[in-house]
Amino acid sequence: MINNTDNPQLVLANEGDKLALSQEQREDTTLDPYWRLAEYGKGGMVVEDGLLYHYNEVAGHKVKQLCVPSGRCLQVMRLAHDTVAAGHLAGRKTLERVRLNFFWPNMKTEIGSYTSSCVPCQLRARARRKDHVPITPIVRPAQPWVMCHVDVIGPIEPPSAQGHKWALCIIDDCTRWPAVDLLKSLTVRHSWSCFHLLVGRSVCVWIRVPVFAAS
Repeated sequence: MINNTDNPQLVLANEGDKLALSQEQREDTTLDPYWRLAEYGKGGMVVEDGLLYHYNEVAGHKVKQLCVPSGRCLQVMRLAHDTVAAGHLAGRKTLERVRLNFFWPNMKTEIGSYTSSCVPCQLRARARRKDHVPITPIVRPAQPWVMCHVDVIGPIEPPSAQGHKWALCIIDDCTRWPAVDLLKSLTVRHSWSCFHLLVGRSVCVWIRVPVFAAS
């Protein structure tokens, strides 16, 4: 258990649990290098009451971390991530929580893998989209009909009684004024004629549709 939330330190209340844990630590081959470091007083490793600990600094606080045998790592991660009080935090915050009291080799990688494979977290995760194209603002013209946006709707089925199957849509970039006219065919000649009738002057056009079908 933890005896102080302001200065968290792990306290083993049961002597039998302490002996069993000490035996697991010595039998765990992944902790062998840390036992040797403790013998030479290096790497922040120490042996106290027969248990292997690691002195470290977390978030500016000096902490004493219990070295966890590989057979108990999953139990620690479940307590730090899955319980109601844990709140299913992400990998980085779960790691910070675990590091307040525990240490084992490759714990960062294992905790990251555990939290990323958590099914409840995946179901509640927000969809993220990475856009590698830099987003730059489009400067709106100060004068009407300097630039406009053009799009075509169609083909419309069934066509009108006069045979119109397409709608040419134009929006002025400055005033957002919309204009629509109908087309019987989507050719360059008909589309350009309709465009000039709608705008009434030469403009700089940004066409969002593919090249019109050649006549």
